[in-house]
This record gives sequence, structure tokens and C-alpha cells, in this order.
Amino acid sequence: MSAVVKEKLLLYADDSAFLASFKDKQDIETMLSSELNIVRQWLVSKKLSSHLGKTEFILFGSQRRLKSQSSLNINCNSQSIDSNSSVKYFTRHTKILFVNSLDQCHFDHALSAWYYSLYLKHKIQVTPKKIIRFVLDLHPRFPIGRYTSTV
Repeated sequence: MSAVVKEKLLLYADDSAFLASFKDKQDIETMLSSELNIVRQWLVSKKLSSHLGKTEFILFGSQRRLKSQSSLNINCNSQSIDSNSSVKYFTRHTKILFVNSLDQCHFDHALSAWYYSLYLKHKIQVTPKKIIRFVLDLHPRFPIGRYTSTV
């Protein structure tokens, strides 16, 4: 399956997941619908079945940005794919891949320019702590600092 898709593909026992990063709603809809149809055709060619009734997607973003977006229209084989607000099988390794694919590039390439803005300087100091809490499944207010040794 990984040979036919363009986006990052995560494979589990009998599940799979795409990870993709786009800013434009239309790009997300086009890419996901296209990739799902390609995978469906690949499964049919291998005499395997897909369970579109169990297929769903999740959209990640800031609360403000998610509220401003209307719902996505993702289809596969003329069947609408439902959205979900949570994912049940994000392992620590998957979370690290997710963070690296979406956040790390911003830190690597723009850190020196952002650091001189007071507003962005605060975000640069807060974001890694949020990432650590996300990856380690910690409470959003769990103290992350130099004295934290319980993690």
C-alpha cells in the first residue's frame, strides 16, 4: 500500500492512517479523497476489502482555526467519510512522527527569526511543553520544567 500513496502512511495490524499537512481546506479534501480512492483500487486489485463504514478522518489545528473551518467533504467511491474528534490508536511513536511532521520543521527553519518577536518568543517557550505533554499523555497543566523527574 505504501507504494501507491503519496502521503505519510502509518500501518497497524489491520488499520492504516495517512498523515498530511495542508493549510487549504480544498487541498485537504482533494488529497484525502484521491488517496482513499487510490488505496481502495489497490485493495480491490489485491482482492482485499476496505471497510468504508469504519473509515474516518480527524483534523488537527488550533481551536480558533478549527472553529473557523466548515466541515470537510471527504469521499471514497462516492461514499462520504465521517469526521471524528479523537483517535484511539496514537502510540507514542506515532505521536512523535506526528509532531516531527507538523511542528519540528517550523522550529528548525524559523526559530532564529521568531525569537526576536516577544509574542512569538512566548509561543516558542510554551509549545515544546505542550508537545511533551501530548506525546507522554500528560495532563495539560502537568508541570514541565527542570525539576520534573517523574516522566
